[in-house]
Amino acid sequence: MGKDGILVTTKPALAEVMGRYGDFFRRIEPIGMVPVGRRGRREVTLYLYRCEGLTRPYPLPYGADRP
Repeated sequence: MGKDGILVTTKPALAEVMGRYGDFFRRIEPIGMVPVGRRGRREVTLYLYRCEGLTRPYPLPYGADRP
């Protein structure tokens, strides 16, 4: 709780990121993008967001709590 982090996603729209993760952080702001590819071709663009002040734990992925 209270920790900061960097969110890496393929979502370029801050509104979409806020809609999904906004309830978990006090503040989210875009900080840049990173093109990822191979052999000189862009395969995907990753968008980076600084997330400040975790307000509650993010739920574990489905089935992660199983042995």
